[in-house]
Amino acid sequence: MTARRHRLSRRAVLGSLAAALLAASGTAPARARGPGAPVGPHFTPAHRYRPLDLLPTAFVQHDTGARTTAPAHQLAPAGPAAPFATVVVDIAALAPGATVTCGLQNTAGDRALRVRHHAHTPAGGTLSIEVTTPAATTTTARATVRLQAPCRLAFTVTGRTVTAFAAPGTPGMPWRPLLTDQGAAAALLDPRRPDLLNTLRYAHRGTGAAIRRVRAGHFGQLGLRDLHLVRTAEGEPYTREGRVFLTAGCAGAGFSQQAHTGVFAMDPAHPGRLEAVAKLFFTREGLLFGDHGGQIVYDGARERFIVVTVGGDLPAPGVRPYHLSTRADLLRGVHVLRDRPLDVPFTRSAWDPALIRDRGRWLWAYVDVTDHEKLTFGPVLAAAAPGGDYADALTRLPAQAGPPQTEGCRWQHLDGRPHLLVSDRARAAYPLLDRHLRPRGTLDAPYPSGTPFPQVFPVPGTAHDWLLVTFDESPYEQRVLPYGTHGEVVTMRARGGFRP
Repeated sequence: MTARRHRLSRRAVLGSLAAALLAASGTAPARARGPGAPVGPHFTPAHRYRPLDLLPTAFVQHDTGARTTAPAHQLAPAGPAAPFATVVVDIAALAPGATVTCGLQNTAGDRALRVRHHAHTPAGGTLSIEVTTPAATTTTARATVRLQAPCRLAFTVTGRTVTAFAAPGTPGMPWRPLLTDQGAAAALLDPRRPDLLNTLRYAHRGTGAAIRRVRAGHFGQLGLRDLHLVRTAEGEPYTREGRVFLTAGCAGAGFSQQAHTGVFAMDPAHPGRLEAVAKLFFTREGLLFGDHGGQIVYDGARERFIVVTVGGDLPAPGVRPYHLSTRADLLRGVHVLRDRPLDVPFTRSAWDPALIRDRGRWLWAYVDVTDHEKLTFGPVLAAAAPGGDYADALTRLPAQAGPPQTEGCRWQHLDGRPHLLVSDRARAAYPLLDRHLRPRGTLDAPYPSGTPFPQVFPVPGTAHDWLLVTFDESPYEQRVLPYGTHGEVVTMRARGGFRP
């Protein structure tokens, strides 16, 4: 693999973007324009969608196939590589007294996480979440539900949380969460432990129920957030066969601990759709994690991918970036990677890291959290040792204080040097900063709900057309699920040149 095959023209990306965002706005210093003056193209919304998918086709590991009657009981030969998994049971009929279970179980049957539905009538019954250990089977959550066949029942585990979903039997009908345990089962049987998870297999059982099909595999997402373009070390979009790639936090049934890192492909000519192509999981301290808020950088000089993510228990202190490098193809398949803490200086926590190489030296931008009680934070800059690798001897760069309460760091190469885009929720704006964190204006684009991060890149094959890919804070089914299930993907276009 070479960098030349998989990147856009440096002239097209860097030269055009520099001319667009700076030259077209004039080369006068920021004080002449004012820190809030719009720079660059005017973006207009093009697409908004929630790519909800409990079990993406690319990540199905077990499928009985569509048939009149699937096996009433089966322990699949496969299990998940990380505690982010789904089992879907298509139910054709439920007799009174019928039970259907699905989840994860070991071959001995003495360790399991499962969802159980007991039908009292053809249209309703009791739904429960159960955990089995060698000592006992414990019900950690229970609810009375209406569930009428034909229907679909799903078990999901996202990190430490088990959730039950249901949907009508008609394909394409939406999933609805019915019950979640918010980590109660995992307190007895923690699926983040690799020694345990490696013994668990996808499983289902039906008694008095007609089961048509069972599928299982790695969990998809309830929403996407923190989208970050996969770039080369110098900041160019990394492409294959005309497609760009983005990492995203795949929302699970809760906040950051229930999220994991996904990789998605996009055809810039049709930005209203993302294709899930890879999943990244991480092992450290004897546990498996999904992490979030990450970035992938392709370093062509060493033919490797650099990965940086954010781990920890938000909103508690100690949240920080983790990193690794590998020659594995991270843009396809499922990967379990061993990472380590990134030794950047921070106060209480750090998140939203962004990496770029400028004139041979690696530069970092990230958010430094100085007070968790008041949630006070802002962007800071750091650099690796001159001539060193990306994580060598990182030191804070001298710069003025960045705009307070801004986050979502995204590097952009402008005017031959890296600049930083961030998101300012209070002002509903995307400030553009130079490498000394001085304001150079704001991106001319609508600001969705929450704190959307500004990810901008050119449409391949065009001279002056641009895409902005971000997200909003639209929740999913908050009547059952806690905060953290956002968001919807929002794409915007800027067409036909730039406004001075």
